[in-house]
Amino acid sequence: LAGAALKELWPRLWVRSEGWPAAVFCFGTETAQHAFLSPGSPRLNTVWGGVEVCRWDAERSAYSLQQSGVEVVRDRVSPDRRLSAAFPALHLLLSAPGRVVEERALKKAGLALPSSTPSGLLLLSFQPHPSPSSSSSSGFWLAVCRE
Repeated sequence: LAGAALKELWPRLWVRSEGWPAAVFCFGTETAQHAFLSPGSPRLNTVWGGVEVCRWDAERSAYSLQQSGVEVVRDRVSPDRRLSAAFPALHLLLSAPGRVVEERALKKAGLALPSSTPSGLLLLSFQPHPSPSSSSSSGFWLAVCRE
């Protein structure tokens, strides 16, 4: 995230620690921030709240988008980084947590990554197969990093 997308999101992000780099950035709506997170809130001593958007990864010295934060940033990520994927690709990715999955294996599973997309964050959309018993076609998003 950068530029206008980050500028729009920044006022809704907050951290609970005072050190830098902050361990976790969370997202909260304006109403929630005003009611629960304002300095000197007389009713609550808020310890945690909001949606965890990203977490500091000391090994990489970078922030890592958390799955819970995907819904917050999804519409702010450029369209060339939002891709539709088939469930064989999802199965392949979930069967190799923390490991690199080769692009040729993803292509074989039905996910061809555009060569024009540089390394970094990609959001993959998975939609369930339509079935007669389901009137809903809601899917979900998965955040991955292209190396």
